[in-house]
Order: sequence, then structure tokens, then C-alpha cells
Amino acid sequence: MTTIKNKIQKREILKSYYTPDHSKKLIRECNIPYNDQDKIKYDYREVSLLKQNEFSFRGITFSYSEYMNKIIFNPNPDYPYSVLNNNSNIYISKARLKYSLPRFSFKSSERSIQTKPFYQHEYINYIRYMDIYLDFDIDNYKDIPYLIHDINYFIELLSEYKLMFEVVFSGNRGFKILLYNNYYTLEGVSKLIFDLTLNKYVKDHIKYLDHTCTYSIPSKLMKMNFTLCHSNETLNYVFPLKKQNYKNVFSRILKDNNFTIFNYTNESINNLCRDINYTSFFNDEFTYSDRRLIKFVKDLNIKII
Repeated sequence: MTTIKNKIQKREILKSYYTPDHSKKLIRECNIPYNDQDKIKYDYREVSLLKQNEFSFRGITFSYSEYMNKIIFNPNPDYPYSVLNNNSNIYISKARLKYSLPRFSFKSSERSIQTKPFYQHEYINYIRYMDIYLDFDIDNYKDIPYLIHDINYFIELLSEYKLMFEVVFSGNRGFKILLYNNYYTLEGVSKLIFDLTLNKYVKDHIKYLDHTCTYSIPSKLMKMNFTLCHSNETLNYVFPLKKQNYKNVFSRILKDNNFTIFNYTNESINNLCRDINYTSFFNDEFTYSDRRLIKFVKDLNIKII
């Protein structure tokens, strides 16, 4: 895996990747279209910058790439909230929000005072839907074959029910699967039953899916697609797989016994991440359906009993 020699080199890599044109792509990841009486409107996803135990900047929504460029891709080397300077990873909420978030202070001491009560008492009222985010991770490369087996198993399970989902390399040592579903509007099954059902099922059948995760936490975050993730001394793409290419990608991972295929030096993935027309859906032929999700949940419960 190619390592990065110093902070200056890393900053130049990030600067060349996060161009104004690329931010137009990222705007699509945090603005979700929906149809309202034949008019296209948009839900928001919250954008946050996180660096483990060092830096946290939560609670911002973007409608335009120009504002995104000004805040998190600011080229000024002294600007603290730019990912070019603070080496943080870019996250978005799994919740889809009805409104843009309030404009909190950019002074860190004031911002934490403002955001803490907001997330405790008000955030829930901003949520229209909450998608389901499943995390597959390993601690050791020797477990890669078992990880791939578990993901393939879950892909087949979701495809059987024709559910719409994404499969994304999360930037470090695993994958996420995101189900695009109207989680707060399901009829015939409660959030609590859905959590318990899925948790028990994955605990019994799928080892490398994080079965300790509580899927109904409203403020849960996930890394944003088409961004660069800091992984030890290098950078990896947070990269969505397509149905047409995922088997080849998995074969390469198994052959290499690592995830270097997603390294920033991989030109083929670099080009796809920059392709403004590259969508993140795994299965474009499926559409969203509450009915299929309810059947999926109820059937899982039957299998467990």
C-alpha cells in the first residue's frame, strides 16, 4: 500500500481531489430527491467532519456546492474547518432531514453549547425518513474471505426481496450496506421489532456484521461516498460498488488479501469517483417499496422462530 510521506503531500492530494467540480458530485450525496405532487424536492443529509479523539465538527447541511467549497474545502491553509487542513473524514447522517439545520456558530466553544441540546431535543423533529445502515468490519486481514462471504450472503438476501440498497467500501477495513427505506413510515412493524429482529438474525447467521449496532439511533453517521478516508499513513476511496463490478472487486480483494484496490493511487476507481454520472445504487433495476421491506422483516422473524 502506498504511504504518504508528509502533511504537505497529503494536503496536495486532497486539494487535487476535492475540486469545485467534484463537490457538485458530493452535493448529490447529501441532497436526496423525492417527488411531491409531481414536483422534485429534496431532503438533506447532515454533513460532519470527524477525526478520532482529535477533531469534531457536526451539524451542517449544504444545498449548493459553492457553500460546501467555502466551508469544508476551503483552500486557505489557516482555515480550521477545511478537510484539506484538519485531516478529518467526511460523514453524513443516515437520517434524511426535512429542513436544513440551523446555522450554528463556527466558534468551537459556542458551537458545542448550541448543538448539544439541539441533538437531544430537536433533531428528531427534522427527520423525515431514516435509512438502515449495516456495518461489516474486520480487525485482521486473515478474516477477509469470511467478510466477503458474509457480504455476499447479505447481498443475496436483500436481492431476493428486491430491496434498493448500496454496498460501499467504507475506507478502512470493511463495507457498509445502506437500505434506502422510509424507516419511520413502515406500517405493520415497529422500529423496535425491526431492530430486535435484524439484530438477532445477524448475530446468529452473519459473523462480521456489527450486530451490536442499534439501527434506530437517529443521529448515527456514515462516511460519505466518493470521499477520501484517512487510513493509517495513506488515503482510500469510500467507494460504492455496482452490481456489474462487485464480483471482480471481491476477487481482487481475495487475491491481494488486502484492500489496496481502493487506495488513492488506483486510477480506475479515481476516475469513477470523479465521474459525475456514476451513481451509488448497487441495483438500479429495483425501486423503493415499503411492502417489500415489511415482507423482508416479517420473513426474517419467521426464520428466527
